[in-house]
Amino acid sequence: MLLLIMALELLFMRILVLDRLLLDRLPDLLHNL
Repeated sequence: MLLLIMALELLFMRILVLDRLLLDRLPDLLHNL
Protein backbone atom coordinates (compact mmCIF):
# COMPACT_ATOMS: atom_id res chain seq x y z
CA MET A 1 0.00 0.00 0.00
CA LEU A 2 2.77 2.40 0.91
CA LEU A 3 4.50 1.57 -2.38
CA LEU A 4 1.37 2.55 -4.30
CA ILE A 5 1.17 5.90 -2.51
CA MET A 6 4.83 6.61 -3.26
CA ALA A 7 4.32 5.70 -6.93
CA LEU A 8 1.32 8.03 -7.17
CA GLU A 9 3.29 10.85 -5.56
CA LEU A 10 6.16 10.40 -8.02
CA LEU A 11 3.73 10.38 -10.93
CA PHE A 12 2.01 13.53 -9.65
CA MET A 13 5.34 15.32 -9.20
CA ARG A 14 6.41 14.30 -12.70
CA ILE A 15 3.15 15.66 -14.14
CA LEU A 16 3.62 18.96 -12.29
CA VAL A 17 7.20 19.29 -13.54
CA LEU A 18 6.21 18.52 -17.12
CA ASP A 19 3.34 20.99 -16.86
CA ARG A 20 5.70 23.73 -15.68
CA LEU A 21 8.19 22.96 -18.45
CA LEU A 22 5.42 23.12 -21.04
CA LEU A 23 4.14 26.41 -19.64
CA ASP A 24 7.66 27.84 -19.73
CA ARG A 25 8.11 26.75 -23.36
CA LEU A 26 4.65 27.74 -24.56
CA PRO A 27 5.43 31.45 -25.22
CA ASP A 28 8.52 30.46 -27.25
CA LEU A 29 6.50 27.97 -29.29
CA LEU A 30 3.77 30.52 -29.94
CA HIS A 31 6.38 33.11 -30.89
CA ASN A 32 7.92 30.71 -33.42
CA LEU A 33 4.53 30.30 -35.09
